[in-house]
Amino acid sequence: MFRNLFVLLAVLSLGTGVRPLVAAPKPNIVLILADDLGWTGLGCFGSDFYETPNIDRLAQQGMRFDKAYANMMNCAPSRASIMSGQYVGRHRVLYVSHYQNKWKQRNGDLKRFQLLQPPKVSSLPAETLTVAESLKKAGYATAMFGKWHCGYQDRYNPVHQGFDEFVGFLNGVTPRSQIWIVV
Repeated sequence: MFRNLFVLLAVLSLGTGVRPLVAAPKPNIVLILADDLGWTGLGCFGSDFYETPNIDRLAQQGMRFDKAYANMMNCAPSRASIMSGQYVGRHRVLYVSHYQNKWKQRNGDLKRFQLLQPPKVSSLPAETLTVAESLKKAGYATAMFGKWHCGYQDRYNPVHQGFDEFVGFLNGVTPRSQIWIVV
C-alpha cells in the first residue's frame, strides 16, 4: 500500500514539474554589412569622432559581435564567406579584380610577375547553401538591400540564392544606369 502511494506521489510530483513546451518567438535578424568600415568607425565600438546613434542603439538592444574578423581584406570574398559560411579557399571568390589579366591586356605578357593569380571566380556557386536559404527553411522571410557582389548573371541573383526580395545591384561599383532592381 505504501509502495503504491509512493509511486502515485512520485508520478504526481513529476507532473507538476513539467511545463508545456511552448516555442519561443523567433528573433528578428538584421545583418548590416558595410564595406570599408573599420572597428573605430562606430560609436558603439568606442569612436568619439563619428556619431552613429541609430547603429549604437541597435547594438545596445540587439546582439553585438566584437570578436569577429573578415575572411578577406576586400568586399566580394568577404561577402561570399558571410553568405555561405565558408572560408575563401572553399568558395574560391578570391578577389574583386584580376589585376594580372588587366596587366596582360595592357602589356601583352606576365613576365613581370614571379607568382600568378589563380583564375578569377566572381560568383558564389549557385548550388552553395546560403544563410538566406537556411533562414527560409527555418520559416523566415528574407530580403536583401544594396550590393550583392556574389555573382552578376541572373542565375546568381539573390532571389535565386534564398532571398524573397532584392533591391540593389549585383556587382561592386556600378554606374547608376546599371542598377538592378528586382522585387
